Amino acid sequence: MVKDILTSNGLRTLVDDIDFEYLNQYSWHAKKDKSIKRENYYVQCSYIIRKKLGTGRMHRIIMSRILEEKKNMIKVNEFLKNPDKYFIDHIDGNGLNNRRSNLRIVSPRENQQNRHHNKTSKYPGVSWNIIAKKWLCRIQINGQRVHLGLFEDEMEAYQTYLKACELIENNEINKIESIIKHPKLTSKYRGVNWSKRTKKWVARVYRDKITYYLGYFEDEEEANFACKVAHRILEEGNEISIPQRQPTSKYLGIGYDKYSEKWRAKYQKNGIYYNVGLFKTEKEAHNAIIKHKRENNHEQYQ
Repeated sequence: MVKDILTSNGLRTLVDDIDFEYLNQYSWHAKKDKSIKRENYYVQCSYIIRKKLGTGRMHRIIMSRILEEKKNMIKVNEFLKNPDKYFIDHIDGNGLNNRRSNLRIVSPRENQQNRHHNKTSKYPGVSWNIIAKKWLCRIQINGQRVHLGLFEDEMEAYQTYLKACELIENNEINKIESIIKHPKLTSKYRGVNWSKRTKKWVARVYRDKITYYLGYFEDEEEANFACKVAHRILEEGNEISIPQRQPTSKYLGIGYDKYSEKWRAKYQKNGIYYNVGLFKTEKEAHNAIIKHKRENNHEQYQ
């Protein structure tokens, strides 16, 4: 079960039930990480040891508990004595998400490579979408980022995130789809409509009997924003470059990648997208999807 701990400056950090009682005996403070440009926090506490005041970061304390439970005392001693050698990385880039499944030991290079978007909410898994002007909720599952929906209320988005965390902890990932807040299938904006095939919003503008295709978007507001920009460009007398149509495949889940000039294979299961890889022919990509589904006990078709 997932629980949260309130810091002294009003932010909340997520922890696992196994660590809650131990961590909750201390007073925690969320401190802004000044080592990177984006806004992020790490949680720390102060304690007295051998008549000296010291500080401890929550994610390092949790990792040391994990190593102690594995009875790897040599690793524990090395970990405590060499903090500059053993970095703890938050997989989703959120320093307030201190669940065990979100922590891993990495090299300094790997730690620098894990860059994420700016944090705009005090709750983990929630961020502000500027274009939609709503709270976006998403979570990382098996290395795949899953969008849980857009919400008017920040707390509602956070509660959805907590529900997803509980489902993951209980090995009920197949139920994630039931809590995802799907967008409406019709749009209130002109030039924007829902694509059942891609499960995205498609944006188009019309001028002088010419249709300008603007692309697919995850959010309805973003598609509408693209239409407004396109109309402004046309009104100023400028031209919109229409992207060339890419080759399409007769197989489900196969798309052409214009940058690598190969066929990309991916499919969706329980709200999670699985990227199988890039292949020279669409037939190879199709066979790769079938093989991947069989190996992972997924249905052949969604």
